[in-house]
Amino acid sequence: MKYRYAIPLFLCAFLIQTTWMNHLTFFGKSPNLILCLAIMIPFFYGGAEGLVLGVAFGLLQDICFSVLIGPSALAMLAVGLLMLAFRQRMDWDSVFSVMIGAVAGTIAYYFILWKAIDIFIDGYSFLYMLKGLPFLVIYHFVAMLCYYFVIGRRAVKHPQDKSMKGGLIHYN
Repeated sequence: MKYRYAIPLFLCAFLIQTTWMNHLTFFGKSPNLILCLAIMIPFFYGGAEGLVLGVAFGLLQDICFSVLIGPSALAMLAVGLLMLAFRQRMDWDSVFSVMIGAVAGTIAYYFILWKAIDIFIDGYSFLYMLKGLPFLVIYHFVAMLCYYFVIGRRAVKHPQDKSMKGGLIHYN
């Protein structure tokens, strides 16, 4: 995915995350749309765009709303690298792969975030983090399915095929 498509997606996700998602909570949790994009873009399209923008918007999220600056960006980097590794080993064009990516990416992100915060701030319980994780996995899976059915399936699978050109998003 090119930066000219990815930047508006991340910017919209950041704005929606910081405005509407705080009011749309279930069981006290809401999906992290920036994390969903940081999982989906490297997984579907490869390349470094999702990785770079995930780190940048994770850092922006930390600067705006966190006590520590950097743990979200570090976790987004690790999740993006994990998704690039998954892309090489899995069929990236199926709903089952989206589910595996949602589960693995969400768990990896929150474990890394928990450990980074636990190192610098005492008292952040592992069980407290683990309590909301099943709901977050489900919410992220639903958000990623929405992305998959709206935008993800529009990726051109065979750029050399003339009949497949003209879609919204092209490979580099």
